[in-house]
Amino acid sequence: MNPFRVLIIDDEDVIRRELGEFLADAGFEILEAATPSRAFSVLDAQKVDVAILDVRLPEMDGIEVLRRLKSESPELEVIMMTGHGDMETVVAALRLGASDFFKKPIEGPEVLAAIERTKRFLLLQGQVRTLEANYAGLSGEVVKQVGEIVGASAAMRRVVDLALRAAKSPDTGVIITGESGTGKELLARVLHFASTRGDRPFLAVNCAAIPETLVESEFFGHKKGAFTGAHEDAAGYFENAQGGTLFLDEIGDLSLPAQSKLLRVLETRVVRRIGGSRDLPVEFRVVCATHRNLLQRVKEGQFREDLYYRLATLELQVPPLRERMEDLPALLEFYVKAFAARLARPVPAIDAAVAPSLAPYPFPGNIRELKNMVERAVILCEGDRLLPEHFSHPPAAPLASAEIAPEGELSGDLAAKESRALSEALRACDFNKTQAAKRLGITIFSLLRKMKKHGLEVDKRL
Repeated sequence: MNPFRVLIIDDEDVIRRELGEFLADAGFEILEAATPSRAFSVLDAQKVDVAILDVRLPEMDGIEVLRRLKSESPELEVIMMTGHGDMETVVAALRLGASDFFKKPIEGPEVLAAIERTKRFLLLQGQVRTLEANYAGLSGEVVKQVGEIVGASAAMRRVVDLALRAAKSPDTGVIITGESGTGKELLARVLHFASTRGDRPFLAVNCAAIPETLVESEFFGHKKGAFTGAHEDAAGYFENAQGGTLFLDEIGDLSLPAQSKLLRVLETRVVRRIGGSRDLPVEFRVVCATHRNLLQRVKEGQFREDLYYRLATLELQVPPLRERMEDLPALLEFYVKAFAARLARPVPAIDAAVAPSLAPYPFPGNIRELKNMVERAVILCEGDRLLPEHFSHPPAAPLASAEIAPEGELSGDLAAKESRALSEALRACDFNKTQAAKRLGITIFSLLRKMKKHGLEVDKRL
């Protein structure tokens, strides 16, 4: 593996020496330059990953050096430092692409944390480039979608790799499972845009949001006058997805009659609009997603077994955020930059204490909750650094754990609330008892005792 190189550009010998020794002890290869001309010579001679650049330099102002560095080596990440730290300079540096900014005297641990964040960002960029190389012909849209699935964890690398492999078979049925907010639709988009259907429509449908009385009209379309309010001909989802991908989110909430109609279309590949007299051929790929345990729904008679096996040639399971917390720093970096750009403000630095302060939180809302948390933090931050206090979050599982009482006899009302809280937690975790216990803030043994007391034993899986 190539060494991670850091170039320190500062005309003060003591700063180059002391900062260089500190970072070298942390495992980085250190290069030094006292002048901009020397720095450019170093960069011409070898690859550098991060430059630490002083604002006040001989020969050329640090901001001008930054402008030239980003122009000639846009992939080079630059951390600025200054003994003055006026806001105009900070804003100018961040707008030119500096990844961080520190006021002298700088603290070694702070700079080390900034370099580690930058290192993770560069790693993710490298992963996207690797995906491009491994999957020749990926469109820019695929790279964009893959880039938004932020995560260096083995679990996320595995699921993205499987999605790209599945994309090579554009007719294979795929079900994407995982808790709400984990990014199932984003993975479905990767599947679509990486396939030969990528230049055709991608149509996302939330099955849980369609009223039962409108299901047939929404999926099949209708002819003018077919029913009250049908003032003109309208194509349904099946027609609108022609040649592309129909993404059925929350497929587990589709009613049994609607499931039968979907199965019929998948088998015959024809539809007839409500009020119509002509069959219309349709051709599309179906990708489904659900936070439910579909096999459990099959056992309960709530989901058709034949439809399940028609759809589930391949299952992609997206892990919840709490099971890949090693990705949290990279996710924070990604969304802070995204929301800062959306709000047209300089990208604030993330204090080193932020990620550790969030790590114990279970994130029941997963990536969606984290995005909301980051957006709120960026809005509330008035300075140039995000601190732990900007990232407020509720206590873990506030609704369910509030109903869980200590061991002992309960009143009838409280017992009913506890039983309901247990049931909700188990359903939310697909009846995984270990996860449900964590969600409720109790031990697995306490959970098992309470389940037995309330008659909630469903299987022997922990």
